[in-house]
Amino acid sequence: MIIFISGIRGILLNRRNILIMSMSIESMLLAVNSNFLVFSVSSFDLIRLLMDGLPQPLLMDGGANLDLTLGLPGAPAPNLELQLGPPEPEAGVELVGEDDLSPVERKVKDRLTLYASPEEEISNDDVEALVLLKGDVLERMAQLDPHPFWVENRELLISEYILTPRGPEYKLETLLQNLEELRGHNGSNSHFFRTLKKVREDWE
Repeated sequence: MIIFISGIRGILLNRRNILIMSMSIESMLLAVNSNFLVFSVSSFDLIRLLMDGLPQPLLMDGGANLDLTLGLPGAPAPNLELQLGPPEPEAGVELVGEDDLSPVERKVKDRLTLYASPEEEISNDDVEALVLLKGDVLERMAQLDPHPFWVENRELLISEYILTPRGPEYKLETLLQNLEELRGHNGSNSHFFRTLKKVREDWE
């Protein structure tokens, strides 16, 4: 209380000195903070007291769990063990991730989501169907253009190279039409074949 009153007097008596006014305001804030601490101790609010003394990173939700159970009469003993990382799963409980997509399918889905409209929803079934269709395209390319390139770089080609000229992923219908052209009698003369073959030639 005395520090708070001294801060008020410092503001009133030194209105023209900005430095002393700043120090007076800081003294007032220090007095308020001290009052909160005294009130916490007098109310036996030990959790508040401990949290005031802990470093800030421990108070953030960064994966650290700190059990601060009060050791009051009749209450269980406090557990001050710091557990880093996520808790261990219970026996018989299987943790399920966000989805079961492979890294290649994840890249394809990320690209589809990037170019999709806000109201368009990309399902995992569509992603898996698109990846399977790209695999069929590479199998057909390996038949029309016998070269180990199509097999050795299969995952990379599916995730990064079988794309439209502007960058987005092919629609399922469009890619299916291109695959039908490759399976036709003049598949090696189709525009889609020449586009993919140029990828191999540029790679070399």
